[in-house]
Amino acid sequence: MNDYRTMDTRTPPEGIVMEKAEVIELSRADEQKALEFLMKQDLTGSIIADIAALGYAGQDRNKLLLYMIATSRKMENPLACIVRGESSAGKTHLAESIIKLIPPGEKETLTRATKQAFFYEDDLSHKLIYVREAAGCEEAAYAVRTLLSEKVLELRRPSGLSVEKLVVRGPIAFVETTAEETLETQKANRVFEIRVDESQEQTLEVHRTQRERCTLKGLERNQQLEDIIDKHHIAQKLLKPLPVVIPYATYIEFPSKLVRNRRDHQRFLDLICTSAFLHQFQRPHGKSNGHEYIEATLQDYEIAYWLMGPVLARALDDYRTKPRELLDGICNMVRERSGAEPYALWKTVFTRAELAEYLGWTRRQVRTHIKELEDLEAIEIVRGGRGREYRYRLLGNSDSVMDRSKLLKPEELSEKIEHRYQT
Repeated sequence: MNDYRTMDTRTPPEGIVMEKAEVIELSRADEQKALEFLMKQDLTGSIIADIAALGYAGQDRNKLLLYMIATSRKMENPLACIVRGESSAGKTHLAESIIKLIPPGEKETLTRATKQAFFYEDDLSHKLIYVREAAGCEEAAYAVRTLLSEKVLELRRPSGLSVEKLVVRGPIAFVETTAEETLETQKANRVFEIRVDESQEQTLEVHRTQRERCTLKGLERNQQLEDIIDKHHIAQKLLKPLPVVIPYATYIEFPSKLVRNRRDHQRFLDLICTSAFLHQFQRPHGKSNGHEYIEATLQDYEIAYWLMGPVLARALDDYRTKPRELLDGICNMVRERSGAEPYALWKTVFTRAELAEYLGWTRRQVRTHIKELEDLEAIEIVRGGRGREYRYRLLGNSDSVMDRSKLLKPEELSEKIEHRYQT
């Protein structure tokens, strides 16, 4: 019988909730079950299904990206994210559905942290730090940024007649939730931004899940939750902290328009590595100078491409999140109305009330964000004002940002590699 011990006897700084010391005893049957899970051909689909079983409906891409970020804590270059959404949109529920799948002792939850809180930790290396609400940890923002970038904190303070040096070692994986519409630039450049789906379709999915919990099927599912959580705890323990090599790295092309794309590029590579790390029982292994490593496959690129899509689109965009969602909604609505006529897209006129009904938004939301689309010359006012209803039409090009980016699609990368080998 294997004995996995999670021990932590430190006194936590203010606002930090530490997991209690725990001994997890595994039978060979438990370990074998977790290993079979990690070797599933559709491992990512199984992860998404398990998170859905925990009670979080929809948003498969967000669920998988969060799980990958949490898993990356065991790697040399862990990932980080901020989960954003309006109050009651479900951002905390989304984050905590994934956090509970990480073993005790390998994560820390913060409700509030003072400026110096992190500097008095003994060791944060390869832990997942979860901040329930960004507002409670604003004072500690500098320490978090430093841990994400430098992977270590160093503090010198007077101690009698000498100077004492405190060192807190990372690296850390980091998850934070916030209702703020804008992010601090320095933090935004270091993390993935995950936006909670606030559409009417997602609300209907949430309602369906809530109703199902009150049925016999919901009761039976609740009885299985502990088994799901235990399975993931054991599976996470089985993942070995091995480095990852991307054999096709030199063939990858990535957008380079903005300075921040330098960090975006590294995060994309780290995401490929995290996928390979998670699939380490299915990926080829090799040795270099006697040290074992995992080899990423094109399937890992495909997973990273799918997950990175919305993140990269926002990075290449001039729009903030909600105005971009509004513009995308306008384009979809106008396409449906214009039919097949090539120029009808730019002639179709619409109102705020029509947009609100089509998107399931309130009129206040439309009115708040449509001004930014006017300022960026994405739309123009046809008529309105002085008691008359405002009417608008599109300007410019509405093509997808991802279609205009230089990030190779998985099939394009595969063709490029095949062509190089042939020549």
